[in-house]
Amino acid sequence: MKTLNMTNPHFSTGLSPRARWAVIVAGSLLFLPFGYAAATALQLPKKVHFIFSFATGAAVVWIILAIAPFIWRIATGSIRADAFPTHSNAEKRVILSGVESSISAGDCDRAIEQFDALFAIHGLDERLCRLAVDFYLGKQSSSLPDSLQRGEALLRRMRSTQPEQYERYATQRLIDLYMMNIATHAKALTELRRLASRFPGTPEAAGALTAIERMRSSSQ
Repeated sequence: MKTLNMTNPHFSTGLSPRARWAVIVAGSLLFLPFGYAAATALQLPKKVHFIFSFATGAAVVWIILAIAPFIWRIATGSIRADAFPTHSNAEKRVILSGVESSISAGDCDRAIEQFDALFAIHGLDERLCRLAVDFYLGKQSSSLPDSLQRGEALLRRMRSTQPEQYERYATQRLIDLYMMNIATHAKALTELRRLASRFPGTPEAAGALTAIERMRSSSQ
């Protein structure tokens, strides 16, 4: 279970140590009448009334300064999501677990229905997209007539909609898809050229250029 560090500077009131002590002293003086009343009610000796009142006031002000930022962050909803998981995040994990269970059980038709529903709700969530691509291009769904077409369409949608996040990944997976069948090697060559031109100087680009040369040599 996660705990929140109340001494973390992230929860600071922004007061310097000197200003904090000034606030504590001022608050303690303001608390004196209440402290004297409490001391009288407790029948404490009169000689300790001032000490009791001042110390109690200082403690109260110190506690308020310590917890006020924390209470404010809860009230404004700015506490980190990993410390206080939202219902929607928890629900999303449960839903993904459900489709994973369907895949593990070999219920491909049910998995496809769940994927369609999830994409309608969550859009191109990264975990969801990667799970769906692995499923559509994997052996387990190979018996489905449109599995590869679904995977191809999803990868192209990912790349066109969110290129900064998915272009490299989607292009590599499209290459894998097109290399599975000799009839689509021309498409694979197009994607290899794209990978090399879009990401020059990277290991992926170097691998793409090597693959292009190998395909050219084998076709001669």
